[in-house]
Amino acid sequence: MTFREILKLYEDGRLDESQRQTVESEIEKHDAISDYLYNHTHIPELDELGQGTEDAVPDSEIDDARRFTQMVNKSIRRAFVKMGIVVGSVIFAAVLLVIFVLPGLVSQFYYNPNQVVATSSNDIDTTRMSLDLAVFTELFVPGTHRDRVIAEAEGYGRYQISIPQTLSITGNFTTVTGKLERNDLTLYNPDLLTFPTGNAFIGPGTRHDQGPQGSAEEAFARLQTLDEKQMYTAYFSLDQLMDYETLCNDLGAASDLWYAVYTEFAANSAIGFYPGMGSNILTWDEERYPLLRTTGNADTLDLLMQDPDAMKAHFLSMLRYMQDYPQLGQMFDWGPTNWDAAIQYIEENGLQIYGFCATADKETLLKLSEYPHVSYVYTVHAK
Repeated sequence: MTFREILKLYEDGRLDESQRQTVESEIEKHDAISDYLYNHTHIPELDELGQGTEDAVPDSEIDDARRFTQMVNKSIRRAFVKMGIVVGSVIFAAVLLVIFVLPGLVSQFYYNPNQVVATSSNDIDTTRMSLDLAVFTELFVPGTHRDRVIAEAEGYGRYQISIPQTLSITGNFTTVTGKLERNDLTLYNPDLLTFPTGNAFIGPGTRHDQGPQGSAEEAFARLQTLDEKQMYTAYFSLDQLMDYETLCNDLGAASDLWYAVYTEFAANSAIGFYPGMGSNILTWDEERYPLLRTTGNADTLDLLMQDPDAMKAHFLSMLRYMQDYPQLGQMFDWGPTNWDAAIQYIEENGLQIYGFCATADKETLLKLSEYPHVSYVYTVHAK
């Protein structure tokens, strides 16, 4: 109940004795404050009202004029005090609005990396950018997988971004930092999340005939010069399009191999997937995106990796995710893509592989290069 409503009850005599005394005490307090302000505030113009006429006016009329002046003076001061309180309150509220409310309000119109998209059964939240980056790096950045983002909000659509590495094949862990300002992402060390060179894979299924390391003979010869103590990322091109099941049976189910998938649309860089690059810390809409992340224990993952239908569902879910969230591609400068056509092609033709990528030591890469359908290999130092 507001104080005005209580005053109304007081005027109507509907308060009990205790409530009536409380109201009268409040009235007395406010009267005392008003009187104090009156006695310590001076408006000379009103005090001079009627001065110079005392000799011509009876004393009784002079007293009435002074009392009237005092009454007007007191009313004006009270009005000033009320107006000052109101104006001060409005200014204070405006300052609070600018400091605490407006930054968050403006941020609602832009991409929010901290938006909670799902919560696991053990109450672990999955944020928008963590899930976005997990999908994006698996699709487009073989050898560099990230599934965690720490975003510190600064208001007005601005965030300080930190992308730590939670999984490493090389044993080295690096953190990518940057800023996100109104959907515009700037990374301070972008080399850690760059796409492979456009002609990392060559031959059938690609737009390229020339590899980045010379002829096929020169590229294979380079493998022999690699340091046995170092880790490398190698892109193996195939001499023909191969279905995933055949390739998986030939090479053996491996969670650390990344497969480049043919989708019939021209892309600036390869697009593919890891059969077992899952994460138990992420949760998502499994009805819309079944097997978006391939998670589970070793036995479960092994069964999934050998199931071409499961891998097809996984890859299609990532494509649909990219289709549903186009701002993700925009942030990472991935050009416009006809996702509808890509999804339709995969649905009709399954997973057709034109190459695969591995991050490993020299010995492992040499064994993979002996696969009969490998026609080219491009190697770089692992990140």
